Amino acid sequence: MLCKLCNKERKLVKAHIIPECFFRLLRSDDGRSSVAVTNTDNLPHKRAPIGIYDKNLLCEECERLFSDWDSYGCKLFIKQISEFKELKDGNYIAAYTLEEFDYDRLMLFFISLLWRASVSTHLFYERVNLGLYEGLTKEIILNQCLDLGDEISVCLSRFISVKGLDKLTKTSHSPFKERWEGTNAYRFYLGDITAYIKVDKRKWPTKLAKCAIDKGRPLFVVCRKLEGSNDLNALIATVKNKNNG
Repeated sequence: MLCKLCNKERKLVKAHIIPECFFRLLRSDDGRSSVAVTNTDNLPHKRAPIGIYDKNLLCEECERLFSDWDSYGCKLFIKQISEFKELKDGNYIAAYTLEEFDYDRLMLFFISLLWRASVSTHLFYERVNLGLYEGLTKEIILNQCLDLGDEISVCLSRFISVKGLDKLTKTSHSPFKERWEGTNAYRFYLGDITAYIKVDKRKWPTKLAKCAIDKGRPLFVVCRKLEGSNDLNALIATVKNKNNG
């Protein structure tokens, strides 16, 4: 089989795209595995104890290239999340922030996530299609050179825990493309962190630009309320469909 990164004929391995750690995080207290779902009709709801993997993507050598970046993403958003400081607006937590982080490793994590999802043939990732940006992201991965300009940028959010809705957050949706005031971005769900990855020459809307990941400033994770959000409606619909299926 042809490895999609090195383009060599090699034995391919079961390669994760969204790292396994984020699916394990979604396991319920009783040990039942998280439910991975998609917003299309092509892929049925399924339990995913170790996540979604693609066995037609990477050779073992190329898979190892992503290991350090995936490990850093897991460490930052799972093990170190308690180290983030709260930014409050009155009694309301507006955001979490971390003063020091490894910008290069974090951005390579998100770019590699984006590229792997785009070249994957798994139905879970079918709504990620980078087009001409597929070559750019691959070049960044191979050269590990973050000359991004304004085209690739990342914003982060996190749902504030809501009593009674905990079970709904044990569900992971597939990533998809969306627009923010005309600017294209892909939304990825990573445990209770949501990443919005802009792939567009157009800039973020002003409010998002202020919290985008940038070198030389703290990392921001904006807080969102699950109640009243489109995500809540989608989660409720997902759970209903799963229970009826």
